Amino acid sequence: MEKISDEDEEVEVLEFRIGNNYYGIFTSFVKEIVPVPVVTSLPNCDPRVEGIFMLRDKVYSVVNLPYILTGSTHRSDDNKDINKPLSVISTERFIIVRVFHMNITFHVEEVSKMKFVKKSEIESPDAAIKNAGNGVQIGIIHDDDRLVILLDFEKIIKDIVV
Repeated sequence: MEKISDEDEEVEVLEFRIGNNYYGIFTSFVKEIVPVPVVTSLPNCDPRVEGIFMLRDKVYSVVNLPYILTGSTHRSDDNKDINKPLSVISTERFIIVRVFHMNITFHVEEVSKMKFVKKSEIESPDAAIKNAGNGVQIGIIHDDDRLVILLDFEKIIKDIVV
């Protein structure tokens, strides 16, 4: 795979987990991270939209990121028992991002960390990887013993809205 840039400029990335995979978003898009509140489902809604919730008197849409990435709403065994009290399901979070002048929320199983990465260390995905995920993967970061897939949140939102 070829590198995105040879520059030594660093960017900050928020790493999170869905299932057994780790993903990333540039922190410049992240507005805040909150514990998962009660989500209200919408009738006859696009399956990519999980529902809506209210936070500080504002209504936010929740994007079903596991569905977009895998075609399934499956979550890991630790987080799928809906009868557990919310305090037990403590790793799940909502990442609220600011994209196209909208605040959109993404449901993730766990936020692992924020880290600085040199642009030159972000590898461009090859054509097979890009095509497999509808072009939402924009980079791959080597983080210790795992790979972190950097996602294009603007494309994810554009595909839902348009």
